[in-house]
Amino acid sequence: MSRGTNLFIKTVYKRKMNKLPKAPLQEVILEVRWGSAVKGTPGVFIDPGYAFALGKFQAFISARFPVSVKKFPLDIPPQVIGNQPDYQFWSEGRTWPVIQLGPGVLTVNDTEKNYEWAKTFFPLASETIEHLFKAYSENLKFSGFSLRYIDVVKTQDYGFSDWPDFIKKQINFSFDNQYNTRGKLKNFSFDQVFELEEGGNLQVILSNGTSPQNDDLFVIQISVNETFEVTKEELLKKIEAAHNHTSAVFKEICKKAFYASFN
Repeated sequence: MSRGTNLFIKTVYKRKMNKLPKAPLQEVILEVRWGSAVKGTPGVFIDPGYAFALGKFQAFISARFPVSVKKFPLDIPPQVIGNQPDYQFWSEGRTWPVIQLGPGVLTVNDTEKNYEWAKTFFPLASETIEHLFKAYSENLKFSGFSLRYIDVVKTQDYGFSDWPDFIKKQINFSFDNQYNTRGKLKNFSFDQVFELEEGGNLQVILSNGTSPQNDDLFVIQISVNETFEVTKEELLKKIEAAHNHTSAVFKEICKKAFYASFN
């Protein structure tokens, strides 16, 4: 890892607080993209260096992530896979976090059990991006990223009666159906996208769900995504800025008592 990256991580360590003791986080997903666009095919990219870089990347991370799992059959060529993870890399016992790599795409995924931005997730993401950079070449140009948090809450822990009442009491958001719904609200999904002043988009999705035990769940998804061409150092700064946005928005979405329940 470069000296500049180390200094940046140390700054983050000093600035960040520990995670919420009872954080409802289910998964955090960082996705980084690169490659060249296929003309006439929106959203499709090719990655000619993938096959060569794969082995080098795996060697770099093998000490911590020795278990590799291929997601697509061996006879499917990389150009068909597109911007989808082709390999997963796990620690022994296949415990989280997990690194995923495919043509033009890298993801770092973790869950609440291990997640702590400054102590675990950001250092791992930075180190993994450094390995990716070396596995390809010093000229690798990134074309975009997304950072997404998925938080899940059991509504039964908050005296749930119905969805409109739950949202009104717990969330700084409101809706009102101005027509006869002819029954109780059963399912919903509110998807909003906001253009950030410094570039990129902030997306907030509020929806309901059901656990395998048939418990009612409230799901909050907050993400920042951006398309660009930047260097490795610029990418790390953008990822940090995205984390600042998502953290602040999560706190602002929750009403005070609801947010306090995670402490």
